[in-house]
Amino acid sequence: MSVDYLSTLNKNGSGLNITQIVDSIVQAEIEPNRATITKNTSAIEAQVSELATFKSNISIFQEALNNLKLRDVFQVSTTVGSAVTYSPNSNISTANAFSANVNVTQLAQAQTLEYTGYTSRTQVLSDISLSISFGSVADNSFTADTNRSAVTVSLTAPTLEELAAELTSKSGVTAEIVQTDTGEYSLAIYSDTGASNALSISGDATINTNNYSTVQKLAAQNSKIQINGIEIERQTNEVDGVLAGGSLSLNAVTASAINLSGKYSHTEAESKILKFVDSFNELNTYLTVKTSRSGSAGSGVFATEAAIKSVQSTLNSILRAPLKGFSSEDVNLSEMGITTNRDGSITLNKTNFKTFFDANAENVMSLGENSFTSEDVNLSVSVSDTASQKAGTFAFAYNSGTSAATLDGNTLTASVSGTTTTFTSSAPGFETLSIKVETSNIPSSTTVSIGVSTRDTFSRLISELLSSTGTIKNKEKEYDNSLADYSDQLTELTVREESVRSRYLAQFTEMERTVTSLKSTGEYITAILDAWNDQNK
Repeated sequence: MSVDYLSTLNKNGSGLNITQIVDSIVQAEIEPNRATITKNTSAIEAQVSELATFKSNISIFQEALNNLKLRDVFQVSTTVGSAVTYSPNSNISTANAFSANVNVTQLAQAQTLEYTGYTSRTQVLSDISLSISFGSVADNSFTADTNRSAVTVSLTAPTLEELAAELTSKSGVTAEIVQTDTGEYSLAIYSDTGASNALSISGDATINTNNYSTVQKLAAQNSKIQINGIEIERQTNEVDGVLAGGSLSLNAVTASAINLSGKYSHTEAESKILKFVDSFNELNTYLTVKTSRSGSAGSGVFATEAAIKSVQSTLNSILRAPLKGFSSEDVNLSEMGITTNRDGSITLNKTNFKTFFDANAENVMSLGENSFTSEDVNLSVSVSDTASQKAGTFAFAYNSGTSAATLDGNTLTASVSGTTTTFTSSAPGFETLSIKVETSNIPSSTTVSIGVSTRDTFSRLISELLSSTGTIKNKEKEYDNSLADYSDQLTELTVREESVRSRYLAQFTEMERTVTSLKSTGEYITAILDAWNDQNK
């Protein structure tokens, strides 16, 4: 409080503590507003702080969703080492339990051609003009593949390095420089793996194939395996289509047949799902406390925030929503033993889960893995973005006469590249869907199934929440604007306070002048009366 100069100097006035009186009046007029603004500011600051915690908890839950990546619950074992490995396809739900005897009799390899006589990597060569054909080699004789065009290499006085780089730039050809001894280098040229990918090089005398017995160090060959006694041959060491839902990688020739088996692991799946349940419940409890309108500690900091409360509702609705496109019938999490409690938390009934898992292990994958399939194995289905993708099983129809195709009654646009036709659609819910099929194998009718996993749906929600236009960012902007507004109100209130103080001080100053004047007049009159009385005694 300021020094009461006015009352001190005006000893002949009213004798009141004017400054104290003015301060009291100003406080009574201003402080209720200041208290309200301060209270509101504190509430917003608490929400800002809690919003950061909410954002952190959402991010933690996002990381915890990795527990629903269930690809590794399909476990493969082998009786001997790692000569053969099995990998589930991207659509893990198509993997089936299997047990097979596998014998690798030959690995696929690339043809290796070696050209010698070079003295350095930077050796300058004469002009190069080559034609490279593709085909097969047998008994030192090359047979060209008439369906593949030759590639050409034309260079003016290149270095050996430049020649190797140019060869490598051609499809189906790879080249490298190998130092074989001090000052001695070879040019190694490789084909793709597979017996039909051998190379024949003609044109320049120094690079000409000439005699395969001279330049061919390894012949191009296919892989050969036996699956339960059935002979299988492929151009690469990656073998598809022999075990449902996955592919084999051939790593070594086996001395004899080995047993390879694969199955979904109930215990591994249960462990992962329990971790997810725990992480979901932690987030649900946090939201329940922070959005509660009453509780042992009073209302939560987000009690009035409908947008935050709706996040909790959306999280629970995802768990209750049936999963479409994974099987002939919708998959419900409650059938798996995952149930929602009255407080929004979830529980895994282990007994019910095991029963469901034993009968429908592939459907459990719907928790963590998307599924894009077709009833016709010739169709390859993919979705680049599931954000707006419709889930379910949809009818595909194709008219070979008109080349018109539809999906779920929506017109498809066809584009042809080589021997492959790709169908796309601009219809809502199918904008990022792509269907590829060999042009000669387009079915007249089939079905396409799109399944979007629970994990993917959660992930999309969280991405939206954390985006630059999401709920959290919008709330941050809203809170920042409110704090700025309250700051402006406090500034305005301070200016108003000084104005009010000045006004009341002016009024009381004038009052003091009046009181002083009246007091002087009264004293004058009193003196006259006293003198008059003295004269009349």
